[in-house]
Amino acid sequence: MNWKALAFAVAVITTLAFSSINTSADTYVSGRETVNVDYIIFDAGYTRTVYLSTEERNITLFGGVDITQIDTMTFSVNNNGSSGVDVVLTVNGIELINQTINASDTVTKSKTDYVSAGGDTSLTYIHYVLNAGTDVVFSITLSIDDGNATSLSDVITVKEKLKTIPHIEFENSYFSVEDRIALKNPSNLTLTTATMYLTYPSHASSKDDENIIISEELSQNETIISYVTYQKKGPYIYSVGEAEKNQYGDYELSLRIKSYENETNATWTINYNSEWATLLPNFNKNTLKIEIEDEEYEFTSDATKITINGINLKDGINVAKLTWTPQTITPPAEIPSVDTTLIITVIVIIVLIALVFLIIRK
Repeated sequence: MNWKALAFAVAVITTLAFSSINTSADTYVSGRETVNVDYIIFDAGYTRTVYLSTEERNITLFGGVDITQIDTMTFSVNNNGSSGVDVVLTVNGIELINQTINASDTVTKSKTDYVSAGGDTSLTYIHYVLNAGTDVVFSITLSIDDGNATSLSDVITVKEKLKTIPHIEFENSYFSVEDRIALKNPSNLTLTTATMYLTYPSHASSKDDENIIISEELSQNETIISYVTYQKKGPYIYSVGEAEKNQYGDYELSLRIKSYENETNATWTINYNSEWATLLPNFNKNTLKIEIEDEEYEFTSDATKITINGINLKDGINVAKLTWTPQTITPPAEIPSVDTTLIITVIVIIVLIALVFLIIRK
């Protein structure tokens, strides 16, 4: 056998195993009760200058804001040619320009012109169509100051990582998490500043920042990541009954575990010498069966405790049951009783025989 090859293979497998464990421990997952980004206050802008005769384009705004929140909206057409040119510009179906623009002249229309012409300000986009008889310089400028974005389903993604494992306690229980907040800009605007305003889950026992300020520019389809770390209330023993014998003579202890959210990797430690000592009469860990919501769990044990890992808990009350066969104590073997009168009689006879033997010798 090639022992070197075998040793190398074992080393590789071990390394991969530990790498997998570490990767799993550092994984951010969705579906947990995380912080929520309620709204974003932002500044943003958009500029475009082109030299052409026709163009049709759709400009999406950020986070569901509509044209009402646009502070500056201008459309300019400059005829840098030597003769007049016919130009038609429509914005969201509203005709803003339909005229001949003389050589070297510029025509500019604003948001005020759009509104005056009956333009819909509730739209969350700007769709324009330019048609000119020849190439012209066309410019569009948009700016939003202190926009309030509340439609964030395609903007914000929050995932969570456990910093410590939820552990079932008799009373208060806490564990730490880190939430990863991804802010994406799917719009055509460029965000220059943004502040995300957060709310924490109801069972958060501590809070990090309640708003996060983004001071760097965020162009279309770019994403920036922020983090918050805080504590949550963990699972605990909500109520516990008394151990009773079932029809088979085994003890059963029923209890209820309260969890504030779904958990897939909680732990539980039962210390023999703690509160559990009086709850586990004639306890026998060798016959112990642990069930939580009808799911049976394996456990490890030593001289002082039992440990259960990888527990699944649902949000709310979880019914648990401990079952064990009472530990039987074998009484010591009985020692036969001895008649003390008989012993005394035997001793007396032996003494008399000795005396007779001494008299005969004399």
